[in-house]
Amino acid sequence: MKKIVLGILTLSSLAVMASANMKACMGCHGQEFEKKALGKSKVVKDMSEEEIATALQGYKDGTYGGAMKGVMAGQVKNIPDVKIAAKHIHMISQGQKPGMGHGTPSPEMFKKKKAVCGTKLKEINDCFDNADKPQKMKECKKLIIKLADHIKETTPASKLK
Repeated sequence: MKKIVLGILTLSSLAVMASANMKACMGCHGQEFEKKALGKSKVVKDMSEEEIATALQGYKDGTYGGAMKGVMAGQVKNIPDVKIAAKHIHMISQGQKPGMGHGTPSPEMFKKKKAVCGTKLKEINDCFDNADKPQKMKECKKLIIKLADHIKETTPASKLK
C-alpha cells in the first residue's frame, strides 16, 4: 500500500510540473508540427489549441481518429493533462517556445519543487514505515494531504485542471 501511495504521489507531483514528451510527437509530426504524420494525419500546425486538446482527449478515450487511431492511443495514454500538452504543442507549432511565462517551470524551479516534494515524500514514507495503528495511519494521511496542498499552492491553477 505504501509503495502504491508513494508512487501515485511521485507521479502526480511530477506530472503537474512536467509537460508531455514532445520528441515522440515531433518524430512523426515534424519539429514544428508541420507534417502529416506518416502522410495520413491532419497537419497539427493548422489546428487550434482547442482542436489539438479535443483530438488528444479523443485519442485517449477512443472517440477520435481515423487510420492512426490505434497508434495515437498508445502515444497519448500517459499524457497527464491534454490541455497543457495541447497548449505546448500549439505554441511550438506557432514558432513559440514553452518556458517561463508559458506554464512550464524553469529547470531551477523544477529542481526546487522536486526537492520539496522529495522531502515530503520521505516524511510520508517514514510515517508508513511506523504506521502500526489506525491513529498513525491518520497521521500519514494528513502528511499526504499536506503534500497535495503544497502542490496546489505552488502550481498555477491552469496546470491543476
